[in-house]
Amino acid sequence: MGLLDIFKRTEIVEVEKPTLLDSETQRSLTQLNNMATSYMKSKQDIIEQHKTYSNKVNQQADYVTKKTIKDWRTSLISARDIDKPNRYWLLDLYAELRLDPFLDAVVTFQKNKLTHIKRYMEDQNGNVDDKATKLFNEPWFDQVISGYVESALQGFDLLEINQIVLKKGMLTIDRLDEVPSKNVIPEFQLIKKDGYSYTSGTMPYANNDYIIEIINDNNRNLGILNKLAPYILWKKLSLSSWSNFIEDFGSPSMVIKIPIKNTDAEDELLASLENIGSSLKMVLDQNDDFELVQPDSNDVYQSFKEMIQQTDNVISNEIIGGTLLFQNGDGGSYNLSSTHESVSQLKTLADLKSIEKFVNQFLIPKLQRLGVLDNNEYNFYFTPEEFLTMSARAEIDARILPYVNMTKDYLEDTYKVKIESMKENGGTGFNQQT
Repeated sequence: MGLLDIFKRTEIVEVEKPTLLDSETQRSLTQLNNMATSYMKSKQDIIEQHKTYSNKVNQQADYVTKKTIKDWRTSLISARDIDKPNRYWLLDLYAELRLDPFLDAVVTFQKNKLTHIKRYMEDQNGNVDDKATKLFNEPWFDQVISGYVESALQGFDLLEINQIVLKKGMLTIDRLDEVPSKNVIPEFQLIKKDGYSYTSGTMPYANNDYIIEIINDNNRNLGILNKLAPYILWKKLSLSSWSNFIEDFGSPSMVIKIPIKNTDAEDELLASLENIGSSLKMVLDQNDDFELVQPDSNDVYQSFKEMIQQTDNVISNEIIGGTLLFQNGDGGSYNLSSTHESVSQLKTLADLKSIEKFVNQFLIPKLQRLGVLDNNEYNFYFTPEEFLTMSARAEIDARILPYVNMTKDYLEDTYKVKIESMKENGGTGFNQQT
């Protein structure tokens, strides 16, 4: 057969009448067609299969309406159910609590403190692995640390690895997506399609290497916000009452006395007073006596301030381990503030140790199974000197200075100061050489 034979015209046979297949043949073809169709997926099915959990669920907006202590107790009943725990309404309440600016400031402070501490990866010989260390100093791991803080607040946090990319010759995680907390059942490691019910179907995420689950204490823990809820709600009530008090008693009352009652002049006076502020207004007869009895403003103001300060102190103690770190000029001795700072450092150290255990026991094996890390033995750790305050470092250096030599480079790097040269007879322990 020549090369050009394939282009020759073929004889076309015309059929005058269509040929009908017998019923048995048609039945066989139908079965084959149905079988083939059952193994085929539509384009939408393929897209749905490759969707991440965060894209498969139906998300609902938070109802940040006014919440009360009754709402908190009611939501606890649903969240603590043994068979069908549903945290939907409790997380809705948490969204309302997170609008508190003081709480937001404390949470942001804790996240910044933990994410700005250097972290390292050691190999099995105890040497720092530069490539693995660089991986854990990428932005994605900052999200994991922030997820740890979020898990402390609400009891859990669920992150999903969205994309793994090759970056400068190194595999790294390009993006982490947060699975909506309202759609997660941490008690059973399930993700609900609809956050408010169980009838819409669930998707298990156990043993899924693309899911990073951070659990605080245990899978039924409702988080710090559950304890803080009544305090923050009382704080909102105090602020509201304080605002009402200022509106009622903050501006002087306006009283006008006229000799004749029930006249058009009285109505005109009241109408005129309505345009002058929002204070109490009345028109009395000259013989009437009126006295507005109100409590001492100083005592009342102090009561509101102490109520709000007390709730803020509880928030600080629960999240960062101290109160004086967020007080502005309200007093407190230096020794007391140093004690609070030491307690806060102890809590930070405990948080870092917990993150280290989580990474070494759970996260590193996940990354190795995904191929992001090789199968060598690693040890993840934070540098302990990083979370020491500047005052603590200065005190340590001052105590050991008579016994060791400190270089100029060390002092400049540690205290961020520029040292031109050492003074003559500048003291024992200072070495001008670098």
